[in-house]
Amino acid sequence: MLKTASLRGRIALITAIALLIVTAIMLLYAEGRAKLLRERFAADQLASNAELLTTVIDLDAALLQRIASDLARQPSVDALLATSEEAAIAEIRDLVAVAVDATGAQLAVTVLDQRGTVVARLGTALIGEEMESDRAANGLNMTLEGDVRLVAVEPVRQGTRVTGRIIASLDLLDRTGRFLSGAEAIGISSPGGVLSMNRAAPDRLRVLSENCCTGTATSLSFRDDGARYVAAFIPLRDNSGALLADFVSLRDVTASSQRHFTYGTVAAVMLLLAILLTLGTLMRVLRVSFRPLGAVVKLLQQMESGSTTLTMKPMQTSEEIQALIDTVERVRAGQEARDRLVKLDSQLAAARNVQQSLVPSEFDLTPKLSLFGAMQPAEEVGGDFFDLFEMQDGRIALLIADVSGKGIGPALFAARASMVLRANASKFDDLSRIVSETNDQLCEHNTEDLFITMFFAVIDPETGQGECVNCGHCQPFLIRPDKTAEHFTPPNNIVLGAFEGFPFEPAKIAIAPEDTLLVYSDGFDEAQTDSGELLGDERARQMSAAYGQTAPQELVEGLQRDIAAFSDGAPQADDITLLAVRRRIG
Repeated sequence: MLKTASLRGRIALITAIALLIVTAIMLLYAEGRAKLLRERFAADQLASNAELLTTVIDLDAALLQRIASDLARQPSVDALLATSEEAAIAEIRDLVAVAVDATGAQLAVTVLDQRGTVVARLGTALIGEEMESDRAANGLNMTLEGDVRLVAVEPVRQGTRVTGRIIASLDLLDRTGRFLSGAEAIGISSPGGVLSMNRAAPDRLRVLSENCCTGTATSLSFRDDGARYVAAFIPLRDNSGALLADFVSLRDVTASSQRHFTYGTVAAVMLLLAILLTLGTLMRVLRVSFRPLGAVVKLLQQMESGSTTLTMKPMQTSEEIQALIDTVERVRAGQEARDRLVKLDSQLAAARNVQQSLVPSEFDLTPKLSLFGAMQPAEEVGGDFFDLFEMQDGRIALLIADVSGKGIGPALFAARASMVLRANASKFDDLSRIVSETNDQLCEHNTEDLFITMFFAVIDPETGQGECVNCGHCQPFLIRPDKTAEHFTPPNNIVLGAFEGFPFEPAKIAIAPEDTLLVYSDGFDEAQTDSGELLGDERARQMSAAYGQTAPQELVEGLQRDIAAFSDGAPQADDITLLAVRRRIG
């Protein structure tokens, strides 16, 4: 029983009340913070799912467009449209099977003639008759059954005349299910509250889906049959921006919710026990602490009686607690910095994997040309990129580019530039038009004022003749069979992303039989040793010329070894990208 009339009792009572108030505040704060963290986690999950879904759709759209474009150029398609021969259908079926094996996708392909009549349906999943008409459009499409499919439409041409169409499509749920493996279930919520899931879903989710298709990404938490779930609704739009449906991702968070409740209960009980223990300890400390006061009172009483022989021992203090606090704070700060570095390393590794996946890995585009390229970033991700692809008219397009700066920002700008240029190359045949359109689109929303140097060429594999546009990039080497090399020097245009509406000037280019065109980024001739000695243009020319008639792959790999030998272990200062094209005889 506290003696509230005494100073010690009053201190103990005030301390107990203060501890109870602080405990209540801490419990409220802990609950509020836990709720805020749950909301932040749901928001982060929603943003992550939306970004991943967008990435999957963009990559698969490019994949579908490439497959449809490749099929549209096949002679067997022309034969099928002209005669409907079974042999042509079998050949196209084999091509589709190869595409299915290569991509692992449930690919559907429909061949239509110029009147819109279905000539052939191929693949693992048909898209439905309602999508095999004029309604089919590039991008996301909604079927009558409420399914959302990603579609690519490519015209089949003979010269300038359109003789038919190729419609290729993928099931959206099948593709996204491979990337959202942590989700309990995924599905599509259509206008009107029609919910289609790939697995059994709680009844409560179907009620929530009735309010779908608001056009805004939403995350909802709900309970159903004793379990707790978090559902993410992400709007899906077609290429015109019209809202089709909501993509639904369902996660079961019952276990984490139960852990949170258990930890909270244990923490509350431990806190109450700690208060009781603290009060007991406080009473003991007060008792001990007040002993000097009793000694003072006794000393004063003795002095009042005239005795002056009693003395008090000096009180001592220590800094151990303050030192412990400082040590813990240093350890916490170090751990926080380490966690940030680990997270950043993980993000950079993922970005590097994505960037490397965008670089061509197949170089067998035509038997008339031998091609090979390689990119070696100076950091986890780089600003260089190169590409090789076949134009609609059969010419081979090759490009190499270098974005100003290093890191994730330039790497993302490089990926965007590569996609934009490919898209324009699929729409236009004129080289100047392709580069001009690409430049204008890169100038839009270029808030970081990034720019790109680029060498872009289109070559007829039969004749070795073609055109090129050099936008502030390094002049390539033309390597002769007699082990000589010289610069190919077309007119130099401005860099991309700097000024809109610039008229880019093309130049003629010709590769003689057994000649090799080596295009490179400035990381080649600007490689340096630890002492700062640069490789230089002349040494780069001599290195390149020494390979003579060597195949492009051996040339590129050999130059990489030569650059490493010259640098002698010095850190790579810039991205190194090499692209070689050799014209074969016969």
